[in-house]
Parts: sequence; C-alpha cells; structure tokens
Amino acid sequence: MSGGVDSSVAAALLLREGYEVVGCFMRLGSPGESLDAPTPDPGAAAACDPRTIRVGHQGCCSINDAADARLVAAELGIPFYICNFKKNFARIIDYFADEYAAGRTPNPCVRCNDWLKFGALHEYARGIDAHFVASGHYARIDRSRSAQHRLMRGVDRSKDQSYVLFGAPRERLARMLLPIGEHEKPAVRDLARRFGLPVFDKPDSQEICFVPDNDYASLVEGRRPALAREGPIVDAEGREVGRHAGHHHFTIGQRRGVRVALGYPVYVVGKDPRTNTVTVGARERLTAEACVVGEANWLLDPRELEARFTGWARTLVKCRYNSEVVPAEVRLAGEDEAPTPSGRRGVLRVRFERPQEAVTPGQALVVYDADEPDWVLGGGGFPERLPAMRSRERMTARGRWVGGEERRWSGWTEARGNFPVNLRPARSGTLPRRMAKRTHSERNKSVSEQKTDGAEPRTTLPNPRRTPRWSGVPTFCRFPMLNAAAPGQRPVDWAIYGAPFDGGVTYRPGARFGPVAAPGRMRDAHALDHVVELATAHTQQRRRVL
Repeated sequence: MSGGVDSSVAAALLLREGYEVVGCFMRLGSPGESLDAPTPDPGAAAACDPRTIRVGHQGCCSINDAADARLVAAELGIPFYICNFKKNFARIIDYFADEYAAGRTPNPCVRCNDWLKFGALHEYARGIDAHFVASGHYARIDRSRSAQHRLMRGVDRSKDQSYVLFGAPRERLARMLLPIGEHEKPAVRDLARRFGLPVFDKPDSQEICFVPDNDYASLVEGRRPALAREGPIVDAEGREVGRHAGHHHFTIGQRRGVRVALGYPVYVVGKDPRTNTVTVGARERLTAEACVVGEANWLLDPRELEARFTGWARTLVKCRYNSEVVPAEVRLAGEDEAPTPSGRRGVLRVRFERPQEAVTPGQALVVYDADEPDWVLGGGGFPERLPAMRSRERMTARGRWVGGEERRWSGWTEARGNFPVNLRPARSGTLPRRMAKRTHSERNKSVSEQKTDGAEPRTTLPNPRRTPRWSGVPTFCRFPMLNAAAPGQRPVDWAIYGAPFDGGVTYRPGARFGPVAAPGRMRDAHALDHVVELATAHTQQRRRVL
C-alpha cells in the first residue's frame, strides 16, 4: 500500500471478495535521506516499526504517504506493516545513476517492480505465509488457462501499466493479484468514495518517486560527480555547434533545453559517454526501422517461446511507457548475428512495420501478441537501433528489397509512410527530349513539370552518359489522398530516380506528369520528402526528394 487511491481500492476490493488482507508499506528511503548510511539488521519487528520513517518530501516513503496508507488500513480494519527495503532500494538508485553514466535513459519503474514489488516483497510475503501479493497496477492476470497464467493489459488503456510489469518472473504470475486492472480510473475513484477511503481524491504521482522536483540530473551528479563536466554538442557531420554541462542532462529525442540554433527544430539524436559528446539533428534522424534488444524476460513456456520466435513472428511492440503498441516482427537472435555499431548482438531482433521515433537505449521494449493484443508475451531492455541500411524496408532502384526476399515490382504497389503512397517502376517509352538535353546543373535543380494527354505517362530512362548521377529504373509515386482531393482529374504521378549512395539508395527529383490535383499540397516538400523516404529509401544520410 503506497498511500494512493489505486492500492487502497485494491485492498478494499480484495477484502470484499473474502481475502484476508494485510497492508504493507515499503520504506525505500525518503528524498534527502542518505541511502548509504550503515545500519545494523534490526530484525523483522524493528523493520516494520513505523517510527523509523523520517519526515521527507511528498514522494516515495514520505511520512505523508505512510500516514495515508495507515489511515486507509484503519478504515478497512486490516493489519498494517511498514517493511524496510531501504537497502534494496539503494540498488535502484545505483542502477539509475549508472545508466545515465553509460549514456542510456533508465526506466526505474520497471526495475522497482522486478526487484522489489515482485521480488523482495514476494519473499517477505512468503515469510509471513501469505499466498498472494496484490498491487494497484492497471493490468490483469488471466487464469483461464490451467497450464499457464498470462499477464494482460489493463482495461483502461490510458492507465495501462503492463509495460512496467513484463519483467516479473513467469513463475510468480500465479501469486500476483491485480484487482483494479478490470476498472477504469474514474471508476476506481468512485469505488474509493463508496468505500469511504480518505484518499479518494488524492492526486496521482507524476514524477519519478525518488527524484525531488524531477531534478534527476542533480541526483545523478550527487552519486557520480565525474559526470558534471563540460562537453561538445555536435551536429550530424561532427561540427561543434554548442557546449553542454554533462551528457546526463540529455536523453534521446529531447528537444527542450538543447539550446542550439541550426535553422530547424533540433533534437538529441545520440550520446557518446566516452567522449562526453551529445549529437543533435533533425527529427527525421530519430527514426529506426529495426532494433536489437540486449536482454529479455519471457512470460511464455520455453517450448512455446522457441516455437514462436525461432523465425520472424508477427507481434505488437511498445517501445516507451507512453507510446502506442505498433506492429512489428520479432525473432530470437542467433549466435551468428552481425553485431550492432556498439558491438552487441543482443538476444532479440525486432523490425518495425513502420519506422519508429526515439527508440532509446535504456528503455524497455515489450512484446504483445498480434492476435490477442492484450496478452503480454515478454520484453527486454536496452534496445539499440539498427542502421537503416540493415532493414528489409530499404528498396533499391530496381525494386529489390535489401535484407529480404525479392518482391513483385511490376504494377502499382501499396507502401506506407506518414500517409498512403502507391509505387511502381516507370514503363519504358520516351521522355521529353528537352529534358534529356538539359545541362548537368539544370538536371539537379528542383522538379520540372511536363504534361501529357495520355492516361499513363510514357517514359524512358535518362541516358547514363548524359546524366551520370542518375541510374537505375525510375519509380513512379502516386498519392491517393491528393488525387482524391480533385475528383474527375487524371492521377498525378511523380517520377523518382535512384542513384547508389553508401551501399544504399538516394532519390533525386524526376519529372512530374499530368495535371496538378492539389497545388498547395503538392508543394509541401517536407511532407512529401518524408513519405517517399519512408516508403522507398530511408537512407542514413537524408536528402530532399521532392
């Protein structure tokens, strides 16, 4: 019992269902209290002595939360104990500081659940002969299958906490009770009011519980003073564009507080703790088509795990606590896997159906069943982005999908970006002669328009001798949403030419054919650039397409 409304209602629901309930408050160490001060083992009785709690800020283990939990227990008429997990929690603090020192962004809630709530607290429950450990998490345990218990997402999707519970040992699911997972948050507060609980209107915690005022950088510096040193901020080309007071002040995907002006919105896209360097760039550089997971915990039987994930398996995944689940393919990593840029092979390989933003080292990646989206299969920590060159979603100018099987590429093929786009290779024919005779410098200028009266434009490949920077078969792009905006007009096609670049493909402007369906939208170069790159090339070094 944390003193909040969720755990309080969980206790009340279990009591109503006939369970013998014992309330436990975990003393973890109040903010400002030293976690390293040596204390003798006081024994079980002294460990549960409420007088050992010190006054601290509102947060984890504060005197206010302990008092609230005690009031709720008194209202329910159940025993109440305070368990001293102060030394155990020091491990969470060290993990938090070490992760920032290593250039990663930790998720302490995942570790707290793994190591304490469903670790040390389970051991304590065993010591007092309790059969179950219940908590106020918004998740569910499915007991309909006799062979295994399943962790499921909470009914309230906006509050679902299954993401932070994936690390619980599989064998402990049978001893977990999650009573409020079947309810939505407003219903939980209503239940608290009906039960007469004094915390029915207590606000939810919005910050990391052990970080006062959310100033995590000061906490990290207090435990790792060497991190507080100045370093360079560089752009994608390695040019220094600013200075910082320590790389631990930044996380991948961060925009606020970067304080670098490059003429466009700037995001943190990388950190190197060895050189104390922070790399910034455009938002497009945050996307990842695939990633490697460094460690994993599975909530499946080992035989089912091997049967499911020896090859690529269709799943849903979640990369951050507040993100949505997205389609992806997952498989177990083999010993012969090519390493990531940091030299890691990982235990799990993931490739996203659509590129994802801010796949951040240190966070967790949780895997859900594709057919039963509520079912948590497992997950892992320390995801690391794979370079786009290794993704199967890269396409060469001839329509061969690198890293995957050959695909049919003869007619219109549906692709996906930030809105739908259809692609096909250009047919052989004739290109307007005046375009073929343009000078080399003119050919690299912005898009030129050519209109035809036919239903389908006829083209031929540019002469390789006259256009040395263009090669391969041009690709036609058709945007259904733009054509639908002007009913009755002929479709608008864009010809995109590919040229080899760093082993992959970049795309240069080609010719636009047919009447313009929606001139205002067609001139939105940034949006069209994003769509075509995600659908066709997604190169490491980005270039304008249209």
